[in-house]
Amino acid sequence: MHQASRGIFKRHSLYEHAFLLHYMDQAICREGDVHNMNEKALRNACLIRGLNPSNLSKEEMIFWLRDWIKVSTTVKEDHLTMFLHLPIFLAYNHPNNWRVMYGGDQAFDTTPSPEDKGKH
Repeated sequence: MHQASRGIFKRHSLYEHAFLLHYMDQAICREGDVHNMNEKALRNACLIRGLNPSNLSKEEMIFWLRDWIKVSTTVKEDHLTMFLHLPIFLAYNHPNNWRVMYGGDQAFDTTPSPEDKGKH
């Protein structure tokens, strides 16, 4: 579509992609958890799960990936749709993804501005 590369998941359907990630998460657990992964592997693991790893320390990537794997390994194969929503549940609101989507390094304040308060 639009001549964009689909990367390593070129021949896989959405469900095959989900199963592949699920099995990768199980393999990470079998191999001794995420702290045994090198930084490049951590970056790739975060990226294919929906988190932008740029500007994240190794410890931050490990912390996020452990949370992902904790959920991923408890999701049953019968509930694959839950697994397919993990990037939204765990990655979308991560501050590093917001920096990419909305720009800047500023903290995002969710309190309404004085102008917004007057509108309601």
